Amino acid sequence: MKMRKVVLIALIAVAIPLYAWDVYLLISGFMGSGGGHKGVLDPVTHRETPRIAALPVARYVKKGRSPFLAHKPEPKPKPIVRKRAVKRKRIRKPPPPLKPPQIRITGILWNPATPMAMLRLPDGSSTAAKAGHELAGGITVKKVEKNAVVIRYAGKEFRIEK
Repeated sequence: MKMRKVVLIALIAVAIPLYAWDVYLLISGFMGSGGGHKGVLDPVTHRETPRIAALPVARYVKKGRSPFLAHKPEPKPKPIVRKRAVKRKRIRKPPPPLKPPQIRITGILWNPATPMAMLRLPDGSSTAAKAGHELAGGITVKKVEKNAVVIRYAGKEFRIEK
């Protein structure tokens, strides 16, 4: 019990001077001079204000969107879609039809067992050929008939009439 009295007296001894100091500051702030205390310079009005009223004043400066408006979420940015270049297949034109070489039949020696043909070649020379002979320029004689010769040139067969 004795301890409680000591704590109570100590609190009262500290509280009375603090309350007295607060009252002094309030009175000096409202009276103006305040007993030699200088005021604080207000940054907005550039006037001297009493120390008690030196609390900063909250001012709203508009920068961008108002904080008092309802929040609207920003639209999501559209994803960037990069289109790949479509590789176009080149349509190859078919090669022009292959023309037979300029071979002329000058004569045919007909024998059913081994027929032969006399041919004038594109280079101007003449030759006698029978089935299976290879001539200059990649020409092969495939067959000799009574009125025609079948040759193979560049992978294709051509029939040359007399």
